[in-house]
Formats: sequence, structure tokens, C-alpha cells
Amino acid sequence: MKTDIVIPIHDSPEDVRRCISSCVASLRAGDRIILVDDGSAPATENICIGAAEKYPSSIVLVRHSEGRGFSRAANAGIGKAESPIVILLNSDTVVPPEWLDRIEACFASNPNIGIVGPLSNAGGWQSIPEIVFGGPKNNRIASDDVSLEKIQDFCRSFRDLYEYPVVDQINGFCIAIRREVFERIGMLDEKSFPKGYGEEVDFNFRAQDAGFISAIAIDCFVYHDKTKSYTPETRKELVAEGRARNDRVHGAFRVKEAMAGSRDNPILKAIRARAAQAFAKNGWMLDE
Repeated sequence: MKTDIVIPIHDSPEDVRRCISSCVASLRAGDRIILVDDGSAPATENICIGAAEKYPSSIVLVRHSEGRGFSRAANAGIGKAESPIVILLNSDTVVPPEWLDRIEACFASNPNIGIVGPLSNAGGWQSIPEIVFGGPKNNRIASDDVSLEKIQDFCRSFRDLYEYPVVDQINGFCIAIRREVFERIGMLDEKSFPKGYGEEVDFNFRAQDAGFISAIAIDCFVYHDKTKSYTPETRKELVAEGRARNDRVHGAFRVKEAMAGSRDNPILKAIRARAAQAFAKNGWMLDE
């Protein structure tokens, strides 16, 4: 199944370079990358232009002369997408080989699945080996290519042990969406969440209200460096604003229960326990 990978970008050139490189290496026939450069400085702008020129058949570049915010940038990319699956991917991530196949397999397991996300070192309740939620913190792990490939191989075993967990929320750092979801509920709410932070909570709820379910591809691991476009202080403010908005629109109880459901999901808890042992044994954790 063809996939379009939408990457909203604002500065942090070295992260962007590595993210694009890992995505290009993972592409299958017919897949595309849609880069949305949201008013980046020349160093990052040139990386985006260079990638589009080098891979004209597989990379589409959308350029905003001034920053419009994450949600508007994401929607601009979604508007260029044509494939059955669209993935919104943060530019401070590194994706592994075969990640698209594993996300696609999760979708194929149930026709009602409209949204899929992977495991990560910094993906909220999808984090392994420990939960990471709130602030710029993440699980500091070895992020060289060899280590990440080994972690991905380790995560492959989860599919033999567990079903794909169904949850109420998929973290926005990497969120795969079936085209039918957009057709039914529209894009991200860029007016309420112009800079992001909370937009994926709202989107998940709207998709579920329309009859779709959200699931985690537990055999897929995407590395997330986290919080490069905003300072920790700004990020904290945006998180609080987004939470307040979702509490008003969807109800504080629903928001709280959705987070608790992922935190306490028995499959995710079992995976975190296995991951804690494996990460310690293989030396994948770094000292703080």
C-alpha cells in the first residue's frame, strides 16, 4: 500500500538531515516524502531544497516563507498527499527499515483501524523502556544506526507475543492515518492548535467519534529526539494550552481517561517490562 510521509520542518538542520536520510532509505516503490519547510533559516531550507532536487520522483517540497505553525504546516502537507496512508512525522525522528511495512500490517489487521502509531523512546505512553510524558524529557538511548536496528529487531518479537493494543490516543510525533479518516472528519484543527500540542488528541477523538479506532504497531520502533523547534518553557505553555482546549471541547474526564487507558494498557505494560530488561542487558540506555 502506497504511503505519503508528511514531515513539517522548522530549523534544527542536523535533525532534519538525518530524518530525511532515514526516510529515503526506507521508501518502497510508490511511496513519497512531502517536506513542508515552515519558514526555516537558510541552513535547513537548503537541506530541504537539496533533498528535493536529489530525489525528484520521491520527494515533494512545500515551502512557507514565514512560519505558520505545526498544524498549518502539517495540513499543507496532507493537502499534497495522494496515497491511501498518510504519516505525519516529526523532523527530529529516525525511522528504521521496514517501518512502513509494519505500520501497514497493523492497519491490515482490522479494517476499522484508522490511526496507527509506533513505539518510541519518547512517545508519551508509547515509550519504552519507561513511560515518558510531559516536558522535554525522553528515554536517553543509544541512537547510532546499529543500535537502533537492534532495537527494531527486538521489537519485532512483540508481534509474536501480543495483539496490537487498541488505545484512545496515538502520540503526534509519528501518526499514520488512513485516507478515509480525512475524508470523513477533515484535517487537523489548525485554528484551535496552530502550533501543535494537543492537535493529535483532538484528531484521535474526532476519528473515534466517526467510528475509527486507534492502535499501536508494537513491532515498530521510531527514535524521537524531541523538542527541537521550541524551548522547554514554550513547550510547557503550549502543552497546557492544548490540554485546556481539549478539556473544554471533549471533556476533562474523557481526556484523563484516554491517557490512563494507554498508561495502564496491559499489553503496553508487559512490553515496557520486557523492554526494561532488554535495554539494560544490551546497554542501549545512556547515563543521564
